Amino acid sequence: MRFITGLFAAAFFLGGLAALGYAVIYPQGFVLNTASAVQITQVYTMALYYAAIGTGSLLCAVVILLAMMQSVSKNTAVTG
Repeated sequence: MRFITGLFAAAFFLGGLAALGYAVIYPQGFVLNTASAVQITQVYTMALYYAAIGTGSLLCAVVILLAMMQSVSKNTAVTG
């Protein structure tokens, strides 16, 4: 069970890092010199959306790891 939990935590962590990286790179794919204010807002709104997904995934990984550490310490206290 700990192995599967560790895999989920790693997946959320790597997914969060990938989403944050994509949020940084996303606006660079557009030429915003001649864009209207609405188009610029749309581009940066999507970048913020990907940043929020990445942050949420990283927080989820932290919660999973904290729950796993709590479970391990509880098992150690009972058996130790």
